[in-house]
Amino acid sequence: MTEAWDAFMALLESEAPATARSFRPGATAAAVDAAERATGLSWPKELREFVTCQGGQREYAPDAAEPFGGQILPAQDMFGLDQILAERTMMIEVWQGIIEGDAEYFPGGYDGVIAAHPHAGSRAGAFLPHYIPISGMDGYLYFCDLRPGEAHGSVRAYYQDASDDDSYTWRSITEMVTGLRAAIAGGSAVDMWEPRIENDEVFWQPEGSGDQPARPTQHTPGRLVVHTGYDAPPADALARPFESPGADIDAIAHAVRAAAEAKYGAVRVSGAQTNLRWIPQIPGFVADCRATVGGIVMPYAAVITDTPSEFLVVEIPSEGASFER
Repeated sequence: MTEAWDAFMALLESEAPATARSFRPGATAAAVDAAERATGLSWPKELREFVTCQGGQREYAPDAAEPFGGQILPAQDMFGLDQILAERTMMIEVWQGIIEGDAEYFPGGYDGVIAAHPHAGSRAGAFLPHYIPISGMDGYLYFCDLRPGEAHGSVRAYYQDASDDDSYTWRSITEMVTGLRAAIAGGSAVDMWEPRIENDEVFWQPEGSGDQPARPTQHTPGRLVVHTGYDAPPADALARPFESPGADIDAIAHAVRAAAEAKYGAVRVSGAQTNLRWIPQIPGFVADCRATVGGIVMPYAAVITDTPSEFLVVEIPSEGASFER
């Protein structure tokens, strides 16, 4: 890990010195020991090394000679040790409140969610104490998954509006650092973001889009009209949830992910889910969904059909969509 970081910093010092200078000194071994004890977890060697190599990036300072410094991750800042602990504590408190406030949906409480998802790399649908955030911005994080299993120590994504991803982005922190170095050196994309260097700083733009918005383009002229073949469902279809058979949430998420992978490629799609906890099994009902493509959360819709395991999945363009018979 240390060798990988030193090689990365050598590249930045040569090609993007302002970004290299934006990093604070790393933590001491004693501080890392204290942080590890505070989390109650055993930290892998490379995580300990990572926080001794760097102390996070300094905050944006508009009056400074180098106010920004750039980013080595698309749309995220690297965390130092103090920010890692603060972010983890905040996220645990947030999810404890969410789960305790909905005992019907989470009958086992926070401990039940933790127990139900014991293996590293698996999606919990929540932020777990075993997650050590190493970077982030505006509720979007990369974290090191310290649950046991083959994916122990992997780096995964967390999205403010979609919780944790269902697969890892990098197998290890070392792989992340090595991959970022290669991407910046070669100008290759990371999760559909391309690095650029201007004014001695690294910044990222959507792959192949120049100054276009970050969201991948939906090539549909005007508002999308979807002909479902079904009459509109009753207006009160969601009024009495859980009292009648519901659609298979997991099957819908799988269908949405499959549709996104068919368009963007499996490598770029890292998760999909519905926006509702219960969906009626009523043909013609339109379920709001989302898929994460290259780190960007994109809106989808899944129309319930007569066959419980089959859904009409549509990516929603920026102009919106209407659903008609």
